[in-house]
Amino acid sequence: MWISDRANPSLSLANATLNRFGPHTKAAVVLVAANRLLQEATQAICAVSQYLRAAGVPPRLRLAIWAGLVLEVFHAQPALVVAAIQARAIQRSMSSRWASDIAKAGSIVTYARCEVGAGESTATADPWRPDQLDLVDRTLKELGLEESEGETGSERLDGIADAWCRRLLRVGRPGAGVIWIQEDTDGNRTAHTYQRVGAVVAPLIEEVLPQTGTPQASKPMLPPWPSAGEFSSLSTFQARAHVLAAFTAVNYLRFVRGHEKSRMQAHRDSRALIHQAAQGAADRLGPSDPATLLVQGYSEYLQLWDLVHDGDTAEQKLTSLARQALAGQRRTSAALKSANLDPGTASYLLEITSVALAERYQELQAEIPDLPRLLARAWRETLNARAATAALSADAESLNPAQRFHIASYANYLALRGTTADLRKSMNLNLAVLAVRSPAITAESTAPVASHAAVRDVHLNIASTAARLLPLLPARERTERAATQDRAVQHALAVIDDRSTVDLLNRSSRDPLLTRIARRLAPAMDLVLNEQPHTITGDRRARAQRLFDRAAGATAVAEADERPEQPASRATRDSLDDLVAEISRRLAGI
Repeated sequence: MWISDRANPSLSLANATLNRFGPHTKAAVVLVAANRLLQEATQAICAVSQYLRAAGVPPRLRLAIWAGLVLEVFHAQPALVVAAIQARAIQRSMSSRWASDIAKAGSIVTYARCEVGAGESTATADPWRPDQLDLVDRTLKELGLEESEGETGSERLDGIADAWCRRLLRVGRPGAGVIWIQEDTDGNRTAHTYQRVGAVVAPLIEEVLPQTGTPQASKPMLPPWPSAGEFSSLSTFQARAHVLAAFTAVNYLRFVRGHEKSRMQAHRDSRALIHQAAQGAADRLGPSDPATLLVQGYSEYLQLWDLVHDGDTAEQKLTSLARQALAGQRRTSAALKSANLDPGTASYLLEITSVALAERYQELQAEIPDLPRLLARAWRETLNARAATAALSADAESLNPAQRFHIASYANYLALRGTTADLRKSMNLNLAVLAVRSPAITAESTAPVASHAAVRDVHLNIASTAARLLPLLPARERTERAATQDRAVQHALAVIDDRSTVDLLNRSSRDPLLTRIARRLAPAMDLVLNEQPHTITGDRRARAQRLFDRAAGATAVAEADERPEQPASRATRDSLDDLVAEISRRLAGI
């Protein structure tokens, strides 16, 4: 998406020219070459940064969009960007001008000749001694962060640039994304990456621009979309940058839940922005452009996801959006096969759509009989694109830690199928995810609450799966039954204790997420109260009661909402709501 025509690889530099570069010849050459190869992408990000600055987008969101755009360039050319970041670090370490700050004693007339590193600082930058990666350093300056309250000029910007470079070098570690190498039939090897943009960008924002107060209501929470005339006049790279800016903004804000004050309105606004971006990209860039494919797939996902969680679940509309999402998956698969879309982006789009479809699996299966086969195929393609096919056989040990971090959604799909074998596989995969995800999030000192929610969700998955598996196990399997029951209890309590659950309970608004958590947690919580009631006391009991009281109140209010669902799914939901209400009463009586 970000690299145009390649140069002739047979061209080379004469030794006399190479020797002019310094202070580290190889690092200087790599940095100059990277700046040249990434020139068009850099100019496009500069243009978007200036646009965001002029539009008055809040500094934190401005910085998040900038980081997301740089991340997308990394996604397109990971090996090149890593080499450039390392070269930047070498050049800066050897170009330190600390000697200029040392006072001369009265007896010293001149210094000795500089033999190592940089000599006297010069007023203008030396093109033969580069120390900036334009993709990061030059684009960051265009955001105008030094104009924001609390910012202190170039040193502060250097600190932000250094922090993002360090985080980009961590891609491939648990929580920071997945990176893998693929080889084609001609023996050419290509590096690919997979990241969840919001999850990778959010810790950077918390580190370098922590929230010190409530955002000003007068400032827009989303970047404005360019007018039709403005967008049509942009270069291809600039148009892609605007599309990716819209995608990054929505992805980041939804991850951090930074718009909770008016959640449904914010969701409508974000869907409208992504819809504009998808239409603009299709008209300006064409339907097969990777930026178009990304936002079209994301737009279809948002419509289905928000309908399920925010709006009505009228069967006709739900089925229509589900069919549209399935058609989007076919489009993504075709784009992957034709190389119009890279494996990382394709696996992301296939995964999020599968997760959204699974939210109303029972209702949709009645209207789309082929849904089980289509979801199974989509998950095979997702894991194959991400070089994680070992997950298909629940062989988590064959996956590296970064891959294990991101297989929870597939584990939940297995639980959805509901057989004893699938529930066992699901629980084992989720346990492997937790073993990687929990320490990775804990080690991130600036991880937002949303990151901790990712750990809570795995605890919830394990508790729910164990509670469903327990009655399916034969009575003779005493050891497995005891272990399964203990897991259900242990992980149900972990959900209650998690800081993200506490954050949800402390919000003044009634978040529908509480109801979804309580419904999934209810069978495991029933086991806690029946088998180990001594574990639910004090503050833990108070938190559990608040959770189930709010969920019970929300479901009681929702009874007036007539929603035409399939009888089986309606019965399941009503049964869970009854259990939620019963647990609420029992907790009040402890």
